[in-house]
Amino acid sequence: MNRTFFRLSLITLGVCAASAHGGAQTPIQSTGIGLRTDGTCVLHAPMVLRVDHAAAGLENGRNWKDAFISLHDALAAAQQGDQIWVAEGTYYTADPGGSQADTFTIPDGVMVFGGFSGIETRLGQRDPALHRTALSADINRDDDTTGNFDIVTANGWNVVTMIGVESKTRLDGFDIETGHLQGATAPRSFGAGVHLNNSSPVIANCKFSFCVAQQGGAIYSDTGNPTIEACTFTSNYSSGYISQGAAIYNGTGDMLITDSFFAGNRAEAPGGTAHGGAIYNSTGSILVEGCRFQGNIALPRGGAGPVARGGAVYVNGGLVRLTNSYFLSNLANIGGAVATGDLVAASCEVYNSQFLGNDAVTTMLTPLTSAGGTSGAIYGGVNSIVDIVGCLVTGGTADNYGGAFVGGSGYVSSSIFWGNTDGRGNIGVSQIKASRVRYSCVMNMLVGEPGEDPPDPAKFPNSISLDPQFVTTPAGPYHLAPTSPCIDAADNTAWPLFLTTDFDGNPRFVDDVLIPDTGVGPAPVADMGPFEVQ
Repeated sequence: MNRTFFRLSLITLGVCAASAHGGAQTPIQSTGIGLRTDGTCVLHAPMVLRVDHAAAGLENGRNWKDAFISLHDALAAAQQGDQIWVAEGTYYTADPGGSQADTFTIPDGVMVFGGFSGIETRLGQRDPALHRTALSADINRDDDTTGNFDIVTANGWNVVTMIGVESKTRLDGFDIETGHLQGATAPRSFGAGVHLNNSSPVIANCKFSFCVAQQGGAIYSDTGNPTIEACTFTSNYSSGYISQGAAIYNGTGDMLITDSFFAGNRAEAPGGTAHGGAIYNSTGSILVEGCRFQGNIALPRGGAGPVARGGAVYVNGGLVRLTNSYFLSNLANIGGAVATGDLVAASCEVYNSQFLGNDAVTTMLTPLTSAGGTSGAIYGGVNSIVDIVGCLVTGGTADNYGGAFVGGSGYVSSSIFWGNTDGRGNIGVSQIKASRVRYSCVMNMLVGEPGEDPPDPAKFPNSISLDPQFVTTPAGPYHLAPTSPCIDAADNTAWPLFLTTDFDGNPRFVDDVLIPDTGVGPAPVADMGPFEVQ
């Protein structure tokens, strides 16, 4: 036996003995030997517990034959450091007619994995894509999730709950669906898919769909620092008089979201405010890396009511950083893809990202008046700082003003704004209206409104209005042709030091020896837009 382990074991056993006689209680968790809260001794080595709703054995979880048939039972038996392996199938928060308050509560330090067939002996053998493992709040088994989503009778409120868990807690490889909090007066009235209270787990390789709540349809996090990895969010809703974050709501904590996909999520409000068709950040921070946002919507229900902002992402306050991300066909009244608020100081940083065909449409405030229709892609509020570096914004539309970007403080650098339109056409301010635009390519940059003076060239230092010469490569469209005027024309100093690659993952700073540098170094000088010519 290892001498250190043996010595620690003796110490702990001595503490256990002392505790039985009123001595001090000091558990030693690193050895798996310690004390329960009642002072009794516990010896625990991390173990794997198995769950299979079709098992017919002893239900102790020690092997697949004797697997628990209830995930609730496995979670109740699990201790810190344990793993729970769950076989394919659907696991419901409650039996038919059961309590809406029932939820899968994951203890601190427990890792729960789905995607098993029920024969695996190693974690790496599972395949969540092949062996679908679902956690559902459809307690009466009567929802229609084909075509138009229809909750027939009352569903459970929160599919999964975590309270006070730390970063060693993990939820991985599940389809999480049909949590429903619309109109509910539950104690956990936000986060129909996953409700996080002061928690910092890792949630990975999960698919969230048909979850409905006023805040955080799929995931709600008030405090804590959760990590979301390689997850998919489709057809989730935030719905209520104040509707915020159909997929994710972040409160005051720091959240990391990587390699995830958001599609068809919708924030809507009957007569109230709806912000963040996919993500809503209150006053904390969110780092978004390598994500895709497509077809997300923030609009008043029925098309009338106060303006809704941020078809994909809304930044109420704090900081949101978007890196190497893709926004396609998102829709809102203000900021079709991304918007910040006007009331609270907020910061939004956007690097190496693409915005394609995002739209801002008007809403009717009264039968005779309308509002919105501003900033097809990105909107920066009056108290916000929005920085845009190395991005492409194209195909954006706004019913009224700013087909691409309208913003106050902050700056735009090394980016391309091309082919965006608003109610006045595709003139310069239809592309962008910002206080500082430099080393960028802007369509019709110096073309003003009819009867008005043209824009001041001094507001666009080192910028151009020449055709960027887009080409389609094996990696996709909107790359630069070898003769593009955007090559070696950006500002190296605009990128943060941590960002050394482009949208495709290629080196960000590459010199084209055949084209003179028109940007600012040191050499090699980067190209405008999200793609670097290699």
